[in-house]
Amino acid sequence: MRTDAEFEVARDLSGKSVVLVEPSIQLYEMQASGLMEPRADWTRAARRDLPAAIHDILRARQAALKPEYRVPPELDTDAQIRQVLALNEAVINTIYTHSYLHVPLPTRGVARKKALSWTLGPGVAAIRDATGADYMLNVIVRDSYTSGGRAALMIAAAVLQLGILQGGQQYGIATLVDLHTGDVVWFNVMSDSLGDLRDPKGTRETADKLLKGMPL
Repeated sequence: MRTDAEFEVARDLSGKSVVLVEPSIQLYEMQASGLMEPRADWTRAARRDLPAAIHDILRARQAALKPEYRVPPELDTDAQIRQVLALNEAVINTIYTHSYLHVPLPTRGVARKKALSWTLGPGVAAIRDATGADYMLNVIVRDSYTSGGRAALMIAAAVLQLGILQGGQQYGIATLVDLHTGDVVWFNVMSDSLGDLRDPKGTRETADKLLKGMPL
């Protein structure tokens, strides 16, 4: 889990409002073969419980919270909000691959002369108008758990000294975007082999890790 130095800047968010926008959460079960099977039941529960845990944490920090925002399904595919959220996803992927995986950008190598500035541009005004918030919080989580068959194989591999078979893993990204400027002001990446979004305690722990270092 780490917050990139590019985002470690002093920022006073006191009195500013925050909205959680369309958290992307998917849970999977890892089969004995290693294939990942989506689990709709686990995902539905996590999509309900993780945002609630995030809101609880932000309330405890005395944040001015706006209701969670989801794009209305009837909104046109070319609507400004959909375009901004698509750009937001692309920017998150770029930040992660460049700043964390150290994949060079086409116009810039891995070596940094100065910190990059990441922005979604003025189009974020559409989200500000729709939510009334000053900042947009984005959360992406992918979580997997080993099936009974996979767990049995892992035990057998350990006993027979056949190497280590990978079990389930939890990955998450959280970002904070200024809805007045479009700037990405905070970014956090977490990974955990023990996290579990299927129970309340594990959900709260994941939310705490996602929001660690958030300037609020």
